[in-house]
Amino acid sequence: MTALRKDSLLRLHDCLKAVIYLLNLPLFWLTRLTPRRRRRWVFGAWQGRRYADNPRHFAEYVSRADPSVECIWVATSSSAVAEAEIAGLRAVRAYSLAGYWLTATAELAIIANGVDDVNRYVCPPRVVNLWHGAALIKQIGCNSRLLETRDRTPGLLSRIFPFHRGWPAMGYIAGSDMEAEHLRSAFSVERSRIFVTGYPRADILVRQQGRLSSGAPLNILYAPTFRDLDPLLPLTMIRENLRVITEGLKQLNAVLHVRLHPNTLSAAERIHDRIRVNAPPADGPDVNMILCDMDVLITDYSSVFVDFLLTGRPIVFAPFDLSAYRQQERELAAGYGDASLTPGPICDDWEAVIEALALFSQGEDRWEAARRSSLEDLCSRRDGKSCARVLEMVNSLSDRVAEVW
Repeated sequence: MTALRKDSLLRLHDCLKAVIYLLNLPLFWLTRLTPRRRRRWVFGAWQGRRYADNPRHFAEYVSRADPSVECIWVATSSSAVAEAEIAGLRAVRAYSLAGYWLTATAELAIIANGVDDVNRYVCPPRVVNLWHGAALIKQIGCNSRLLETRDRTPGLLSRIFPFHRGWPAMGYIAGSDMEAEHLRSAFSVERSRIFVTGYPRADILVRQQGRLSSGAPLNILYAPTFRDLDPLLPLTMIRENLRVITEGLKQLNAVLHVRLHPNTLSAAERIHDRIRVNAPPADGPDVNMILCDMDVLITDYSSVFVDFLLTGRPIVFAPFDLSAYRQQERELAAGYGDASLTPGPICDDWEAVIEALALFSQGEDRWEAARRSSLEDLCSRRDGKSCARVLEMVNSLSDRVAEVW
């Protein structure tokens, strides 16, 4: 694609977006006056593309635990709608007539990213953000200078179109006091808005604690974080080290499952008999479902390791592009590299990763105590009752709203 054609397509996209924004702006202000249906809650995640993450697990719990709540999953993809319906939830396309009406009349929106997880144009003003990762490794929001520089959205645009970037949630959740403080500064909100409940998606992992039964092959998950500048870099690095990786996996009698970040668009493929790139996350299982079946986790800067700590199984950190990532993508927490925050071997290349995996496979686990210590600090609520605590929190916020109305 030539630069001229690419520029023309971007201009056309911007024009279409402006038209859609202008058409929806009156609806946005009109729905601020729309009566809200008490106990109607809309749920969504990942810009409506996926039936996943904390809102998914929480919606399924609420639908069983509290029949007074009308749970509605709102999605932009047909696969997400179908998955929610199979799980027993009512589900609608976000920008269908039903999606507009049900979202516009809902009491609350429960999301994982932003207001575009549901129907951004008529999203209820009362939002509960269950977030999509432990905010401990990467700096996010106001804490990231790189993100602030990269996001050049004019302030005037957000003031004219409030749904462009959304608004602060009335409640957030965290897995520990440490994470709650990170979220407070990242979102620039009062600490009283952040509730240390634990994450709904983690409840299934609490029930998976301990080693998997011994057997072949060894299942290893490689779950790298997202990279704005080169989303497919992890696959590139695998191909560049294919011989080292495949020979190591053969010696270990292991299979490497590659799970890319949900924002990465990539086709499913089998690079080698022992290396399997999972289907695009929008069409694949929730990552915590995969974690349950994995013997070892390899990651770089992703907070997925915090969830995996709940299983008690080994973790390998593989920050192959550490310097470039820090300079170009995202700042990291000051403790990155310390055993308290990264409780596992830190490997500079795939050869070191294979060596670390070999030690774990032989039963040599020098990091077990460090993982237990990190678990105490990073997952203070790990009794399998996070969904129940989140429901109590949301009900409390809902009652406050009812009193205002």
